[in-house]
Amino acid sequence: STWVILPEISSLRLVSRSKISAAFEVSVSEISIIWWSISLSGTETPPFVEVREFGPPPSLSTLSRYGRAVTFANRSGIITIDGLQASMNYSLFVYVEDRAGNYNGPKTLDFQTAPIERPASFILRFKKPEMTENELLVTRQFIAFYLGYPALKITAQRFFADTIGLDIPGTTVAPMFVVPLADSTIYEAPLKQITYLQARMELLKARITYLDLSLPPVGREFAAYNPDFIFTPTVVNVTARTAKFNISLDNYGIVYVMYQESFRRKGVPSSFQIVNGLDPVNMRYYVSSAEFTLLGGNITMRLKNLEPNTTYVAFFTTGSMTPDYPDLLPSDRVREISFKTAAMDLVFMNSSLDNNTSLSDVRVIVSWLALIIGLTIFA
Repeated sequence: STWVILPEISSLRLVSRSKISAAFEVSVSEISIIWWSISLSGTETPPFVEVREFGPPPSLSTLSRYGRAVTFANRSGIITIDGLQASMNYSLFVYVEDRAGNYNGPKTLDFQTAPIERPASFILRFKKPEMTENELLVTRQFIAFYLGYPALKITAQRFFADTIGLDIPGTTVAPMFVVPLADSTIYEAPLKQITYLQARMELLKARITYLDLSLPPVGREFAAYNPDFIFTPTVVNVTARTAKFNISLDNYGIVYVMYQESFRRKGVPSSFQIVNGLDPVNMRYYVSSAEFTLLGGNITMRLKNLEPNTTYVAFFTTGSMTPDYPDLLPSDRVREISFKTAAMDLVFMNSSLDNNTSLSDVRVIVSWLALIIGLTIFA
């Protein structure tokens, strides 16, 4: 018999990271080729053939990417990965293959990219009793131009002055939001951008003549907060196609729910996965969301287009109202609820079919009736 000595990975460590990149050092037992794959944390371990062939991944929702590196004479190699997202949890899978084609692994390393900056807000005042949406859009575009910042990351909301205490007759104030970029490192943090704007107000005034310079922009970062459930979401009504839940939070926020057929359940997803409609191994499923703005009250969430006579599992989490990047509820406080839809009822009253009846419902009804009376339905 012939003994085969497999190459080994003695160490795998994170050397450096930024918002959008990371570098790793791999130490091996002999000069080898290093094959690597990176995916969202939770993704199932890829087999060697998938990594060596650069895919395909089990689903595009895993954000899997592939590459290779070679080791140096000191039996170590460097893996550099760009194009990542800030504040994201990833898993790196590494295989090693020697010159004879023998391989070993994978060795896995979980890591998080550098955190994204906080969104920030400031207030502008205009010497007009009202600002149109188009005027706010033009203002936002000029702010972006003078800052050299993407216009889509600067947003505005209209309020009358007296609604926030700046009750000067005949003026309008507009809270403005500056949102960071998760996929770029070339821009300063939003709070720093607002500081730069203070020195450019005269330029902005030349373009927006009704801008009130007596109220300079003062930046303030959005404070982090995590709205939580006052009670676990409660099922209040289930039909063959829909399910309704009663929900209440202890603060303003957004409720997210990811739901799937119970036989597909692979554990409890993280809050990040729920928000993005992913299960624990990052496969795509259904997701819905609703804003909660009624402190001391309840809201009703409705899931639609469900399959009749099917058991589902729903995972609920929450996020703050922070623009673009909500602060998510810690994953250990995710709520899980199981429910079963009703069987499709073959007895229909005149009021059963209304404007809320979906086309799929009608097709099921017609198919059942055709089956009963022995007709053939052609699609």
